[in-house]
Amino acid sequence: MSPSRTSASFGTGLRRSLDDRIRIGPAIPIPALLREHGVEPGPLLAAAGLDERLLDDPDNRIPFDVLGRLVHAAVEATGCEHFGLLVGQRFSPATIGPVYQLMRNSGSLREALRTMVLHLHLHDRGGVPYLIHPAPREVGVAYGVYHRSDLDVAPIYDAAMAIMFCAHRDLCGPRWTPLRVMVSHRRPADLVPYRRFFGAPLEFNAEHSAIVMKAEWLDAPLPGSDPALRAAFAELIREKEAAEALCLTDKVRRVLRTMVLAGTASAEQVAFMFAMSRRSLHRQLHAEGTSLQRLGNEMRFEVARQLLNETDMPAGDIASVLHYSDASAFSRAFKEWAGVSPREWRQGFRRGSPAFATGARSAAAPRADRTR
Repeated sequence: MSPSRTSASFGTGLRRSLDDRIRIGPAIPIPALLREHGVEPGPLLAAAGLDERLLDDPDNRIPFDVLGRLVHAAVEATGCEHFGLLVGQRFSPATIGPVYQLMRNSGSLREALRTMVLHLHLHDRGGVPYLIHPAPREVGVAYGVYHRSDLDVAPIYDAAMAIMFCAHRDLCGPRWTPLRVMVSHRRPADLVPYRRFFGAPLEFNAEHSAIVMKAEWLDAPLPGSDPALRAAFAELIREKEAAEALCLTDKVRRVLRTMVLAGTASAEQVAFMFAMSRRSLHRQLHAEGTSLQRLGNEMRFEVARQLLNETDMPAGDIASVLHYSDASAFSRAFKEWAGVSPREWRQGFRRGSPAFATGARSAAAPRADRTR
C-alpha cells in the first residue's frame, strides 16, 4: 500500500471515529499513589475531568485522553518521572476484567496472547497490543498508543510495560523472566526504579514498547488454568463482542500500526487479515467515509510524530522503522503531512508549542518512494 495524494487532514491526529474509552480499573491505584507522594488527589482528578467516585468500580469507562491528562498531571505534581511505572506495578487481576480472566484460564501463553490481541479493545480503545519478533527464537508483546491528541504518552507506556510484566509473571509463574524491556520514549534521568522493577536489560528510544522473552514461553502451559472457567469467560467475551462490534474502519486501524511497522501494510495483506477480497475491503471502507490509503497515512504520521516527540531516534532511523527508502523520502512525506520537516517538528515540540503536540495543519497525504 504505497502512499498517494489524498485530501486527508491530519491536523488533530487520527480521526476520532471510534469510542476511545478505556476501562478505569488500571487507574484505581492513582489516588493512593498521589497521597503517598504528599499530593491530595481531589484537585488533580477534577482538573483532569474525572470524578473520583468513578474509581469505585473498575468496570467504569473514561476517555483515554482523560487518563493521559491525569497521569501527566500526577507526574508534574509529584515530580516523580516514573509515576506511570508505579501505577503499573500496582497491577491486580481483579481490576483488569473478563479479557484477562479468559487469558488466565487459557491453555498456553500463546492462546492467552491471542486472546489479548483479539479482544483487548473491549477494555482499551486508546491503544493496541501486538506481537513482534525482534530476533530468532524471541517474541515481544508490544503495546502502541494510537488514539491520542496532545497526550504525554511516556508515562502511559511505563504503566503499560509494568502491567504487561506483572501479567506475564501472574500467568506463567515466578520462573518467567523477560530477556529485555523495550520502551519507545527517551531514557529517563533515573534508571534505578526501572532496573529494580524489571530486573532485565532496558532499551529506551526503541521503535516499540514491548516485553521481549524467549519464544519457548509461548507453548508453556499456564499454571492454574481451568477449562470450565475458560469456557464461561469465552462465552462472556463473545457476548461483549456482539454488543460492542467495531466498524471495519476501526478494526483496520487496530491492525495497521503493526502492519506499518512490519512493512506489510498492503491492501492484499489487510484484506487477507479480515478474510475478504481487496474489492470488498475498498468498497466497505469507502462506504464508511475513508480509504485504506488514508488510514495507512494517518498511522504513519501518528507513529512518526510519537517517535519524533518522545524519543531521540534520528530521522533516518525513523524512516527505516516506517520502511521509507531513505531519510529524504520520509522527510518529504512528513512535510506534506505536517507542513514542516521532521527536524523542525521535533524542535517545535521541545519548545513546548501546542501545535507540535497535536498536529500542525491540514495536509495532504504524501506521494513518496517507499520500500515494500
